[in-house]
Amino acid sequence: MITTRRNIFHNKVLLFGSIFCVLVLIIVSFSVLVVHELNLAKDSKWSYHEQDKWPGSCKTGKSQSPIPLCDRSSYPYQSDALVFQNGSVENFQITNNGHTVVMDFENPKPQLSGGGLTCKFTLRNLHFHWPSEHVINGKRYPLESHLIFISEKFSTLKDAIAVPFAVTVLATLYEESYNITHNHFQIINKAIEEVSVAPGKPFATFKSLNVFDFLPEDSETFFQYTGSLTTPNCTENINWIVFRHTSSITSEELGTLTNIHSKRNERVEFNNRLLQNINQRTISLRNTLTSNDNINVISNPIFCQGFGQMILRHVNVTRISFLQNSNFVFFWFAPVNYSA
Repeated sequence: MITTRRNIFHNKVLLFGSIFCVLVLIIVSFSVLVVHELNLAKDSKWSYHEQDKWPGSCKTGKSQSPIPLCDRSSYPYQSDALVFQNGSVENFQITNNGHTVVMDFENPKPQLSGGGLTCKFTLRNLHFHWPSEHVINGKRYPLESHLIFISEKFSTLKDAIAVPFAVTVLATLYEESYNITHNHFQIINKAIEEVSVAPGKPFATFKSLNVFDFLPEDSETFFQYTGSLTTPNCTENINWIVFRHTSSITSEELGTLTNIHSKRNERVEFNNRLLQNINQRTISLRNTLTSNDNINVISNPIFCQGFGQMILRHVNVTRISFLQNSNFVFFWFAPVNYSA
């Protein structure tokens, strides 16, 4: 009898010991996974050539950016205009982080309000992607700038990212021009030449410029949607404002801006994330364009439904191709099989 009780007690000890070991193993494995993902998210780890390996919400998120945008599939809405304040800055810092050129600003920081935003936002940084990440009416542009704003309630981007809708991104797409130079690009390009082959090393410039000069002349017409950051960990619940009209940059200015090297001493040929599924999100367009606007709008409504949100009465979409470095988006179609 005593032996039986001892055996039962011994078996229970073994059982609980095994369960404890399994729990420890699970916790350790989870910790290793988290650390691994955090390491991948660091500048030196992730790559635009291996976007399928990006961690976090990049893989699992349902409201990711960038997305294709189109006039005819967007919902028109009215709001007050965007308000830009304290745009003039000086003594700013430029860094090549191995992926792009980043401009950081000291106080007083430029501010953004209006446009349906519920509070004031302050500018944290400005950076660039080439070619553009967003596509408008089926066209990809050679450059896109992102002005990252955070709610005035927060002091750091890290704190703001943790709170839904505390980050707003202003995105401007650029067309190449050949005759008109741009003072704001001329200023930063001199600094970029200093950091192009020195990733991670900041360069301070004492020139002054207005950061809102990077926006298009028409800043009253814009798309608005809820998305994510476009770099790991692709955090969601980000306010996106993408200007419908483009700004411009000369070929020479574009060449200098994009002539940076990664931490592996390789030229960064492109740094745009692939287009993501819309997944039933609502895309709004302030000041909907009319047919009289002098803008090249694709008339075929097929192009205006967007990736992942294509609902047509007489056409089935069988394949969608977004070419990484192309200016256009191509679609393949097949007749609807109504008997299926």
